[in-house]
Amino acid sequence: ALRSLATLNITHNRLDSLEALLPLADCPLLAVLDMSHNRLADPAIVDVFERMPALGVLVLTGNPVVRSMDRYRKAIVARLQNLRYLDDRPIFDDERRFTNAWARGGADEEKAERERFAQEERDKRTRAFEAMEALRNEALRERGLDPEVVRAEEAARLEAELSGPAYESYQRFLEENEKYGGGSGDDLAT
Repeated sequence: ALRSLATLNITHNRLDSLEALLPLADCPLLAVLDMSHNRLADPAIVDVFERMPALGVLVLTGNPVVRSMDRYRKAIVARLQNLRYLDDRPIFDDERRFTNAWARGGADEEKAERERFAQEERDKRTRAFEAMEALRNEALRERGLDPEVVRAEEAARLEAELSGPAYESYQRFLEENEKYGGGSGDDLAT
């Protein structure tokens, strides 16, 4: 058997049956499998791939199964947990997470997982901001400055800048630009 086979490229070979793939299940080290542009149409081919523990890259582009299999990418990603690339795209951790949620409970579970992920990202940014603020405060104290006083002075300067004539002129420009269909003007600020 081909027990030490790690990479196999069998593109454009007119493979069209599940039976043709069964020997691949006996290749425990097969990590990269390119089967693009064959005639594979049976979604049951995924059963064979599930029996390949090292499979990390799978290319099925150009096979009828890609078009006929319901939610092709999600279904493959959900069933092949070690897969890192499918066709021409990597499978990132967040995609895996959302896909696993979809497999557990459909669209509602996926939506809830996306919301949890978004909250975790917001929390991570908040923690990073708080850590930077703590470092800044420590540096200010080392220089003999009170962080609260510095923050108040910065807020006052910002308030003055946002209420000055230049800012008011810019706001009028944005209003007129939007009034005449020119968009928000954000692209002009860069």
